[in-house]
Amino acid sequence: MKKALSLMVILCLLAVVFPGVIIAEAFSFIIKTTAQFLEINERPSAVYRLEAEEPIKLDNSFTTFSNSFTGKLIGVDGKNVIALDINRTGTTEYATIFKQIWQSAVIDNIEITGSVVGGNAEYTSALIGQIYAGSTATVRNITNRANVTINYNASLSNSGGI
Repeated sequence: MKKALSLMVILCLLAVVFPGVIIAEAFSFIIKTTAQFLEINERPSAVYRLEAEEPIKLDNSFTTFSNSFTGKLIGVDGKNVIALDINRTGTTEYATIFKQIWQSAVIDNIEITGSVVGGNAEYTSALIGQIYAGSTATVRNITNRANVTINYNASLSNSGGI
């Protein structure tokens, strides 16, 4: 009982010294499958760790995450690959993973492969359609090996980014 109490006191002290770090890691969602990855749209402000042994595969059945992502998506080296095979030719659907991110969202250490072909709609990119102006979002350590083809012909298309 004393050891458990001592451990709780130490964790509380660490939480005071490093606010958010202990809590964020303790409540993060670990993504190992495509099905788990698709749940991000249901909890767009949560913390996620991508630890998939096989690439996360997103094809034409995937619907762009429409909720603004404000959480964290952190990839683990060697287990952080998202393979795209999205072709929206002839449609008005978005062709990207995240339609938009904002506030203090973090996307870090992700590798993207495959291809994305946009249709007659904005937001064609491999990862993010738009980062809201004024946000403090962080996007870093992204490796994009996906081919991106933009078919939308407009002056303000929010297309072509990462």
